[in-house]
Amino acid sequence: MTNKLEMCFMMLKPGFANKDFEDKLLKEVKSENLTSLKIINNRKKYTSEKAQIHYKNIKNEDYFPEVVNYLTSDYSYGYCIFGENAIKKCKEIRTRLRIYSLDNMRNVVHSSSTEELAKEELSNFISI
Repeated sequence: MTNKLEMCFMMLKPGFANKDFEDKLLKEVKSENLTSLKIINNRKKYTSEKAQIHYKNIKNEDYFPEVVNYLTSDYSYGYCIFGENAIKKCKEIRTRLRIYSLDNMRNVVHSSSTEELAKEELSNFISI
């Protein structure tokens, strides 16, 4: 595997945006030798418009309205994660934290699937 310095956007979702889950997430980030840059005012509540932008890749799915409703239901915490192979490692973290999820939709954390999406998602989050 080629080591590549990458940036990934991670978000603790509604219902999980609290100190306990923040500690779990940041412990996982550190265990992967990644760095989390604190986003100033990282506690945000998505508007419907911003949630639709975030989930634009699934806008044609039947469950799209339900996902938007979930993301707008309460506050989320956002993080900018840096390090070697950050996209892949953040996906692995997301998978490990899945055990705390309520169901497939109401899961603990989002992580970007590409660096391009990470930049878009981070910009969208900061502009809330």
